Amino acid sequence: MGGLAAISRHYTMDAVEIEKRTIDGRPYQTGGGRTIDANSIDILLTWLVNCDREFLQGGATGATKPGMKVFPYFATPNTELRTVADSVELAAPADMVWSLIGQFNLEWHPAVARTRLTGAGIGQLRRIETRDGREIIERLEEVDNARRSYRYSLVAGVPACHYTGTIEVTPKGSGCVAKWRVEFLADTQPDIVVRTMVSTLVETGLGSLKPRFGAAE
Repeated sequence: MGGLAAISRHYTMDAVEIEKRTIDGRPYQTGGGRTIDANSIDILLTWLVNCDREFLQGGATGATKPGMKVFPYFATPNTELRTVADSVELAAPADMVWSLIGQFNLEWHPAVARTRLTGAGIGQLRRIETRDGREIIERLEEVDNARRSYRYSLVAGVPACHYTGTIEVTPKGSGCVAKWRVEFLADTQPDIVVRTMVSTLVETGLGSLKPRFGAAE
């Protein structure tokens, strides 16, 4: 029990005490421990560059799910779905835009090299070959042409589970809004890796619609 208590104290000490005192040429006084969630690299960089005046961050603002405060410090499993959603306002009528992006083949997307469809209607599969050589397989789950929307799920090709996406077009004035929303849970890869992959797919796709249909004023 005493050993665990010592470990716990060790992990609540100054995150960069050893580094600071070594550079100053002074003996350090702690074990140099870090809390499980300490952003130690950013703290150290801040101290080295500007001596603690302004906290520098490399882009990570915190753990997806904080670690526990007691040994063994592991965070509980992350089961909350992540969401990537974006939209673009276009000058063209909703029906015109839907006639293109409402096609399940996704061939309008600039990252898609080719698509092979299997089956028809609900349950149809699309096997996408991307321009960077990846293969993604997705299944059509629901389509509503009257409301200009369809929903699909992932079969393979992205390190994620519970992955579903929705593409829809809604009228707005004389133009429309194209929307793309994806929900997922990262699997076998860090959340940030999967989020970046999905965000790039969505942003690139929606961004390619502006040259085709014009941006709404």
